[in-house]
Amino acid sequence: MSFNHHAYSVFGNFVKRHDRYLEMRRKLRSAHIFRPYEEYVSSAIATSLTVAISGLIIGLLIGFVVSTRVSLPSLMVYDPNVADFLSTFTPYKKYTMTAIVGGLFFIILGSLVYSIFMIIPSFQASIRKIKIDTQLPHAIMYMHALSRGETNIAEIIRSVAELPNVYGEISNEFSMILRDMELLGMDFMTALRNIQKETPSENFSQFLGNLITLIDNGGDITDFFSMQIENNRVKTKSEHTLFLDMLGMIAEAYVTGFVAGPLFLIIVGVTLGAMKSSMAWLLMGMTYVVLPFGSIGFLFLIDTMLPKDEQIIGNLNLRRVREFVGLRRIKTPVEHEQKLFEEYERSKKLIRIKNILKNPLRAFFEEPALSFYISVPAAIIVLAIPIFSNPQPLYGGYVEASEYLTDYILLSIMIALVPYIVFFESRYRKVWKIENAIPQFLRHLSIINETGLSLSESLRIMLRTEKGALRAHIERMYTDIKWGASTTEAFIRFANKIRINTLSRVVALVTKASESSGDIREVLDLAADDANVNLQLKKDKFTNMLIYVIIIYIAFFVFLYIVYTLATTFLPEMAKASEAGGGGFIRNFNMDFTKVYFYHTALIQAFFSGMMAGVLGGGNPRLGFKHSVIMMLAAYAIFRLVV
Repeated sequence: MSFNHHAYSVFGNFVKRHDRYLEMRRKLRSAHIFRPYEEYVSSAIATSLTVAISGLIIGLLIGFVVSTRVSLPSLMVYDPNVADFLSTFTPYKKYTMTAIVGGLFFIILGSLVYSIFMIIPSFQASIRKIKIDTQLPHAIMYMHALSRGETNIAEIIRSVAELPNVYGEISNEFSMILRDMELLGMDFMTALRNIQKETPSENFSQFLGNLITLIDNGGDITDFFSMQIENNRVKTKSEHTLFLDMLGMIAEAYVTGFVAGPLFLIIVGVTLGAMKSSMAWLLMGMTYVVLPFGSIGFLFLIDTMLPKDEQIIGNLNLRRVREFVGLRRIKTPVEHEQKLFEEYERSKKLIRIKNILKNPLRAFFEEPALSFYISVPAAIIVLAIPIFSNPQPLYGGYVEASEYLTDYILLSIMIALVPYIVFFESRYRKVWKIENAIPQFLRHLSIINETGLSLSESLRIMLRTEKGALRAHIERMYTDIKWGASTTEAFIRFANKIRINTLSRVVALVTKASESSGDIREVLDLAADDANVNLQLKKDKFTNMLIYVIIIYIAFFVFLYIVYTLATTFLPEMAKASEAGGGGFIRNFNMDFTKVYFYHTALIQAFFSGMMAGVLGGGNPRLGFKHSVIMMLAAYAIFRLVV
């Protein structure tokens, strides 16, 4: 019996008797966690109790060790009654301390694990909500294209459900409708209403509600989808403005709290440390703990807010075999079939590795992350050589170890990041050019298609005038068609070659519309308008957020300038005063420690400020690597060549 089944057998009846757990059923369905709520809550209780008991044992051990090795201070109590009560525990002070620590570990760890279990469905549902809201406008446009070919609404939903690699969570929601209809025997309208109640997205729920009302009243579906497209465009522009305002406010908070704030605290800490006692641990905690983790928190916050596509589409396949969503698989393939599946997967991996080895540079430009397989080991080797060849400075204290190892760590970071930056920036610029060319490509295709020519003939005509980023791909598509491939296959190969979400959605839209109707001019115009609106929103975001990228750069270089000024003018005088006795005022000052500390703070500040600049400027932390490298090199130049 598995752990989950055992937990259900013990706690299942308890969960069923308490109505407060019924809400968990809806949360699990919204999160697409396909487990009975009784089993899930029972597992949460059993796991939290297991962890709590383990925490109790660990807490008792820690409490016993602490109470036997540390002299516990006496309590000052002014109430005689309380003093008399506590005095009864005085002979057992160590055991009482041990029991208190064990109890705290029991309560804290158990409550923490149980709370995490209870939060996971809501958290996962909120992630699905963001993904659904992101994909909904594109899915509606696709449904509109199919509706123009007189395709009924059930088949339209089926078509969207069969494209999870294009429409993501929208496809998964529609797959639930098909599951309810084809496996559970529900009628179409009941299945729609169930999904409307269970979806975590209010926008999608409202869309389904309007669709249900339209079907009940016998309205025109094509007009309904057209109206939804226009409403989504207006709503997107309005939300985009609010989003930019919120992003600007977060950027200002970051600059204030994590660029100007640390600088002020460093100056105060160094000064007070020189006058009274050393504040090294407080300063180091701020630099090595607060600054990195606080910056990571800001990066995570902005990343969750960014309206972005949920995935990079690997392979576009418009004729995939549909699988139902929400079924718990019990049977596994028989042994012979399992071996075939494993052999097939190994063959795919082997072919991929051979293609990479055949032309590594091409693979790196197409998938920049592959460069880490070479650059990261090289960086580790570069860092390991000084560590193992001359380990003596590492035992000489913070200053000596840092002076010896910091530059090697910086060099290792450069070796790991620079190749990736080159390949990633190259692909990013290539993709940006293609995204800029897509609206014009669709408009040109629409104008030619209006004359009555097929898509393949339209491509031939476009080759005469197309000179932009898409010319080579259009030529390749037309060549594929001449050599016997269908128009759909040629477009799919085109999308799989580029592998960007915008293009994959356009290809799915155009090919499916051409299959359902010969006249796709209106669909092409809508797709062009949609692509152009999304492109303009990206450009508008870049323009509005560029000022904050500049502010981050200015703030960082101001930080460097002030630190440089302190290290070359003010602090040397404090060091001399400390050596001379300081007149009882400056008692403790270490110039070498301060320089190393400033250097490390500048490097850490540079790395995370660069990442923040990438997120704000381009909506992607990976775009921040180049900013991080530039700022770290500037910090290196200041502290190694000037200070």
